[in-house]
Amino acid sequence: MKNSTECPLQYKAMIPHIIVILWLIFLGAMIWKHTVQSVQPPLYDSLSYMQKAMNFWKAVDQGKLFNPLNIEPTSRPPGTILMSYPFGFSSDYKGFHFRSVFFPILCIVLAVYMAAGLPKTHTEGWSIAALAILFSAIPMFYNFDYNEINPSPSCWGLVDNFQAGIAALAAAGFVKSLKVRSLAWLMWGAFCGSFTLLIKPSGLMVMALLTATGSVVVIVEWLWAKQHQESNSNLYRYVIIGGIQTFLIFSGVVLLCFFSNYFSTQNFAYAKQALKIMGDVLKVPPSQIFFFLCHSAGIAFVLWALGTWVLTIGYGFSSKDRNNPLSAKILGLLLSAPVIWGLGIWYWLVVQAGGNQIRYFYPFFLMGAICMVPMSIQILQHSHRWIRLAELLLCFLPALNIGILLTLKYPSVQWQSFSCVNVSVGQDREEVHQAYTFLNELRRRNRSANLYSFFLGTLPDVFVTVGSYNGMIKPGLPVFKTVSSVDWVDGFAVRTEQLVDTDFILIRKDLGGQAEKLLSRPIDTYESESIVFQAWLCGLNENAGVKAVSDGRVLRLLEIVDRKTFKNAVESFVASHSWRPEFIAANSQQR
Repeated sequence: MKNSTECPLQYKAMIPHIIVILWLIFLGAMIWKHTVQSVQPPLYDSLSYMQKAMNFWKAVDQGKLFNPLNIEPTSRPPGTILMSYPFGFSSDYKGFHFRSVFFPILCIVLAVYMAAGLPKTHTEGWSIAALAILFSAIPMFYNFDYNEINPSPSCWGLVDNFQAGIAALAAAGFVKSLKVRSLAWLMWGAFCGSFTLLIKPSGLMVMALLTATGSVVVIVEWLWAKQHQESNSNLYRYVIIGGIQTFLIFSGVVLLCFFSNYFSTQNFAYAKQALKIMGDVLKVPPSQIFFFLCHSAGIAFVLWALGTWVLTIGYGFSSKDRNNPLSAKILGLLLSAPVIWGLGIWYWLVVQAGGNQIRYFYPFFLMGAICMVPMSIQILQHSHRWIRLAELLLCFLPALNIGILLTLKYPSVQWQSFSCVNVSVGQDREEVHQAYTFLNELRRRNRSANLYSFFLGTLPDVFVTVGSYNGMIKPGLPVFKTVSSVDWVDGFAVRTEQLVDTDFILIRKDLGGQAEKLLSRPIDTYESESIVFQAWLCGLNENAGVKAVSDGRVLRLLEIVDRKTFKNAVESFVASHSWRPEFIAANSQQR
């Protein structure tokens, strides 16, 4: 009789967690479906992560001992390989793109369960599962192809979400450890936190904030113990031993990085110069910072966070909870969240000069969110039934919305924009085909070529990346190499000598209207400069020394057939307009 009653109860308690597993299986299937339908090659930083994995596995195949931190490109640490190509390199990037989206989702769900702990009641089990589903539906995870119709702060292939997922696991380890004073969980958190440094240099800030979180909770717990006149011997032991082991783990990884090419003087010099340029190029008005934060977190998460704080202030703790040392720890964790977020925003905007690149904030965003999980679970146990139902609705609706969007073949752009996601793929098929047609023509001629690109928009970026990707995976075949006006060391400017010396020029055909407006006033930005140049190039023909060899819906590829004539045309065009000081300085240095 006892077994017959326990089995249904156990099964009932498992229902919410089974739903989470089924939800993750559904997400994996839908994300893989979109990955297969995409034709966009790894863009921007993603290509360098792919190159790191390729060189790493080549070194492994040679069978010699080597330092992964010294494998080129040394600015990309080897921790990224765990996500990009963990089982060996392949020229196929579909799995790479899939893992860059799905792995972070798995990490955040696992982190929620770690931070919440084993549910004590059926109601608590539903609360934990609901939070796991809410966190897995945060909009920052659902940005696939870059496109110009619905611009997104990230795309697959980047490692910011992966680092954020590992940082969430590190925060969950610290949360679990602080709740139960477990040195084993603290070690887990320290290992995960130090691993974030092997993904991106911002891991140093992750480790610093993990230390700050532990300090805040320990101070709150110490004050509570002092107020209630309880012994602190166990706390002192935990702080001393835990502090030593955390220090050893953190310092060990940091020293490995400092005595490698990852933290070389060359990489630091490049980063210093790039940050200087990023501060000018990426800066945004302060009024947009809040919009960026809400856009990446989603309305549902913002409401959940505000609701947690309101319930904490409104309901507080019962007299029993006030005398519970665990409540002091959970309160300390809640206070850690704004500290992490505030310092994370400072790191994103000031230290890293990230501007519109809110993806730099993602690791700190998830760390703070995980710190709020224990308080949310505990306070809901003291809340009215209707409040708990409202939380379930708040958690499941975003997931339902994401699920529907992922099942649609052509989801509405307006719907995606309202949901703060970008799940459309394959919108750049023409440009990818155009690039491969050009590449095949070069290989038919058995010649490589230099291609000048202004890098204004996603579509030209996709075109030139086809050349970079194929040059990396098939280095022995002819390919087109890109010369660009985007330079993270010398600054963004059209350098006419580079323009004239290339073989082909890639331009946009849809800039005529913008150029007409710009020519009526001083050309004072790189974007204006790039638009004016491309609009002028679009009107040239063989009389100016160029001819169109590929014409698409948006992109046109020009070949320089008479370099002297084209050089004269460029000089005449430059002389007939007023230019910004940066353009004049860049071209004066060349002359």
